[in-house]
Amino acid sequence: MPETITLPNLLAGWPCAPSISPYHEEVIRDTKAWTEGYQPLSPKSQAHFD
Repeated sequence: MPETITLPNLLAGWPCAPSISPYHEEVIRDTKAWTEGYQPLSPKSQAHFD
């Protein structure tokens, strides 16, 4: 049986509410284009990330 590891809630007791950057979608798009530009993965492997 695999060992279970429980991670702590890192945001518990955080002094402010978490928020998503307004640049989130732009960063995702640019990062994907940059990564695909040098093709580190096979097409099959890349499909798993898309």
